[in-house]
Amino acid sequence: KVYIANVGNFAGVASKIQRVAADLTGLTDVAIIPGIGAPDPRTVGNPDGSSDTITFGSGARVPNAMVFDSHGNLYVSDSFQGAVFKITNPEGCAPNCDVETFSHDPQLATAGFPPFGANGLAFNKDESALFIANTGDDRVLMLEMVSGTKKVTVFAESLNGADGLVFDKHGRLWVATNQADEV
Repeated sequence: KVYIANVGNFAGVASKIQRVAADLTGLTDVAIIPGIGAPDPRTVGNPDGSSDTITFGSGARVPNAMVFDSHGNLYVSDSFQGAVFKITNPEGCAPNCDVETFSHDPQLATAGFPPFGANGLAFNKDESALFIANTGDDRVLMLEMVSGTKKVTVFAESLNGADGLVFDKHGRLWVATNQADEV
């Protein structure tokens, strides 16, 4: 099956995850992306010791990238709500799958350009971490999967428009940067 992130909010309808059979027949709605709003503000330190508070304000639901774990669960980034959602066993629950807010963190949102926060997703080999591109912040973030805290940290910076992510068989993380036109 081919899974599709449908950004319906841009057209005035619900944003959702859909799937179609590999022969491109039988479109099925899998789940509606919930409206959870923007994450809490993020405080950023400045070199002079002062700090700025970034407040996010988008209510649009913008599912962007998707990745499956080894158990068949689907993770979906939401670029405007600063979130990662989890759909448990989408093969067995469609068309009305429950959507869990897996992480809703200020690091997953952006005030930068382009205005897309959480974007590309990739698990490392043992699935102990989920890597998340934040396009507008030019970063790759790491979400710990094993600690139970779901802590989001900065893994890499200065990747102009970090977008698509993939690990190769040697464990190297490759990052497509859409603003730099580089990998």
